[in-house]
Amino acid sequence: MQEDDPSGMKKPLLGMRRRPLMAPLVLPLLGVALLIMAGWLLLESQATTTVILVRHAEKLTIDDDPGLTDLGAARARSLVRALHEADVSAIYASQFRRTQDTVAPLARALQMEVVVMDAREPQALVDRIMSHDYGHTVVIAGHSNTVPELIGVLGASEVPEVTEADHDDLFVVVIPWFGEVSVTRLAYGPAEQP
Repeated sequence: MQEDDPSGMKKPLLGMRRRPLMAPLVLPLLGVALLIMAGWLLLESQATTTVILVRHAEKLTIDDDPGLTDLGAARARSLVRALHEADVSAIYASQFRRTQDTVAPLARALQMEVVVMDAREPQALVDRIMSHDYGHTVVIAGHSNTVPELIGVLGASEVPEVTEADHDDLFVVVIPWFGEVSVTRLAYGPAEQP
């Protein structure tokens, strides 16, 4: 490069060195960073959320907020056996003692706290799961009327019926990142009779 001299003559620029552009170094690094971020977002968006729902175990009939019978306590202990390897990340129960007692042995075995949610607000519970536990497995202990309602709010096209006599149902609701929600109805029971 040359610059104009006041005399009108062109003279070479001295002492000015051309620095290599950083683009050959920065662009590949930026490309790799973008690929890693896109891959992470793709994997995150493809996560499957699994919700395992149980109705509370057999309850006493002595007051408004009863605990569990001996059979109910044995059923609650059997939930540990059924779900100890399910990679559970959160456990939810309604505000009633019987639901909390149903998942208490599982929570102790997994060294987790039970999150208590209002049984009258199924949408709030589902919103919390989809924001806090998306892509993970959670367990919910509910009631004969709230378990089917929650399954419906989770997006299942067919909602099972749960009666007052049903205590051994275990519903596995799988919510894929793409596609239909599926529901599998299983049974679990006490490891021993009281």
